[in-house]
Amino acid sequence: MKGIETTLSSLSESLPDVHSEKPAVELYLSRVGIRNYKVKVTICSGECEAVALTMSMHVDLPGSLRGVHVSRFIEVVETLAKQAHTSIPEFLRRVAAAVLSKHGYATRAAIRASFEHVLGSGGGVSAEYVG
Repeated sequence: MKGIETTLSSLSESLPDVHSEKPAVELYLSRVGIRNYKVKVTICSGECEAVALTMSMHVDLPGSLRGVHVSRFIEVVETLAKQAHTSIPEFLRRVAAAVLSKHGYATRAAIRASFEHVLGSGGGVSAEYVG
């Protein structure tokens, strides 16, 4: 494993940070991110329940940058998914705040999650948080 870690570390050090490079055409984008990311989250409001979410996460991107670091979205979600939350909207608010913090150039984050939860009528529920 140590050899693989050393190789990966050397590789990442030698790769250019393309995301931060000046693009050929400067164009502001209001939504850049990841869609249909699946994660299991523990929600504890009384009893704890594991909920499988399908998430979309986006930030705005100034015209001076070429792209976002998609791995930062994944890092935020996977870190927060290890903790229990009181509700799905609370989880989404925390994801939005952390995504904005990780993407310092962004002024807006949009986080959407859908999930199946059987209600008395047999319908599903979805939630969205834009911050």
